[in-house]
Amino acid sequence: SDSLHHNFIQSMIEDVNGNIWFTSLTHGGVSSYDGEQFTHFSSSDGLLDDMVYSSFQDKAGNLWFGSIQTKHEGLYLYDGKSFIGYGKEDGLCDNFVTGFFEDRNGKLWIRTGSILCIFDGKVFSPFATEKGEHLKGINFIVEDKDKNIWLGGRFGHLWKYDGKVL
Repeated sequence: SDSLHHNFIQSMIEDVNGNIWFTSLTHGGVSSYDGEQFTHFSSSDGLLDDMVYSSFQDKAGNLWFGSIQTKHEGLYLYDGKSFIGYGKEDGLCDNFVTGFFEDRNGKLWIRTGSILCIFDGKVFSPFATEKGEHLKGINFIVEDKDKNIWLGGRFGHLWKYDGKVL
């Protein structure tokens, strides 16, 4: 009755044009609301996985969506017309995408089910400590005024990354 495909809404964002975007974890994919009507996006729009967990709009206005159904891709970029998918075959660290953060340099930090991944606009790279360890179970990422990246994880883990040393 609400014209949404399914009702387990995992994330919502408002884009720069005032549209509200909803992601569904119960095979509902992505829907948008422009103030008058809902639009549902599916595989015909390039969204191959319909269990969408996370959403994010970067500073350039790009809309990113993370799927947790890992058959195809885990990361989707909406270009205004259709979805462009990225998966492990494209270098994405894991097809199970749970969240995003964009740092001051425009790098997209992607929380995945296994490790933290960074996308510089061209290449995906796993984030590793100076000892080569990959961080797992990251729940949040923020940047402070001094450009330090703070990462919080399960079991009370907290890391501070100054751009060189974690």
